[in-house]
Amino acid sequence: MGLVSWLIAMPFLTMVAVVLVPQKHWRAIRWISAVGTGIGLVLTAYITYRYWIEARNDVEFLRTATLTKLYLVERVPWFEALGIQYFVGIDGISVSMVILTSIIIFCGVLASWNVETRTKEFFALLLLLVTGVFGLRLAIPIGFGPGSETLALDLPTILLLLALGLNGGFLAG
Repeated sequence: MGLVSWLIAMPFLTMVAVVLVPQKHWRAIRWISAVGTGIGLVLTAYITYRYWIEARNDVEFLRTATLTKLYLVERVPWFEALGIQYFVGIDGISVSMVILTSIIIFCGVLASWNVETRTKEFFALLLLLVTGVFGLRLAIPIGFGPGSETLALDLPTILLLLALGLNGGFLAG
């Protein structure tokens, strides 16, 4: 499993850890979320460093911008007869989006530190949402096809809003 795959898997593994912790240990849930997104932020910094090291050689050789060339590519055929494969990589546009997403999710977890209503559900759905964001930003070709944005981004967002808005949550009117 390469670096890009670990970046996609890290928020998901953190979400699994959050789900396995009982609701009454809300402090542990917060810390697991913060540590998991912090590790993702460090991994993003390392991936960015590796990207620029590899891209620097191409810039010197080709004297062109490296916004569209893929680096750190991982390709695994799943169903060859159907042409279905796991194909992720990073280019100049996606590296900036990944940096931004990593910073925002880490700050988002810290800013949500005082969420007391359904803490477990909140952090689990937040981490599921960022897993989808990373997956969509790093998948080649961009996205998984029609409707992938809805599945990866909108569904966790809707569940997050529903979980916090019901039964006296802070979004309930």
